Amino acid sequence: MEISDKRVGELMAAGRAAVRFNAPLGGDRARQLVESIVAHGATSVVDLGCGHGELASLVAAAAPAIGVVGIDRDADQIAAAQASSQASFDVGDIAAWQTPADTIVCVGATHAFGGTVDAISTLAPRARRQLIVADAAWMGEPDDWCRATFGELPTVDDVADTAAQIGFASLDLSTSALDEWDEFEQGFIAGIRSVGGDDAQYFADLRSEEYARYRGVLGFAWLIGTR
Repeated sequence: MEISDKRVGELMAAGRAAVRFNAPLGGDRARQLVESIVAHGATSVVDLGCGHGELASLVAAAAPAIGVVGIDRDADQIAAAQASSQASFDVGDIAAWQTPADTIVCVGATHAFGGTVDAISTLAPRARRQLIVADAAWMGEPDDWCRATFGELPTVDDVADTAAQIGFASLDLSTSALDEWDEFEQGFIAGIRSVGGDDAQYFADLRSEEYARYRGVLGFAWLIGTR
């Protein structure tokens, strides 16, 4: 079935709107991230590629004294974030962000810096206390279809090796669990189906079939580096 680029964009937007975070990030991990940011005494936090601002909003709600700024190029998502949060949000190119902050967060948006490894190298000097970077990485051996679909990605070990060279006092590296992936993908697919129409059902089925192919192979690596 042929689906126009415009329609694909609409269906993907519906998928994003249906999930709490646009990443395989469960509620427990989100709480741990917020607790870590607050515990390390951040007074300024920037979330690069914040989407509709859920994680930035959680930080702002947990510690209103922290100055939290979310940046994303998607004006619609930023508008949604501004309507329901104590954090500040701006539409912008995250690759152009130069201002240091106590904590810098970049989840699922490292492509703006050339990939996860480059994002860590670029953002680490600007993070005064803590750097949180998370994005796709190979957990298993990808087949040709996975490589063609997702391109060249680092392994989880590649992410760890890069971070070790930056000079953080402590490093915490983990990967999203399969239940986090399942919750994310099921919610995203349900959001697509909710649009209605044969094309939406076809697109949702395609996404479901693709997830079955990369489940357990495509991972999501979480790095927390602390000064």
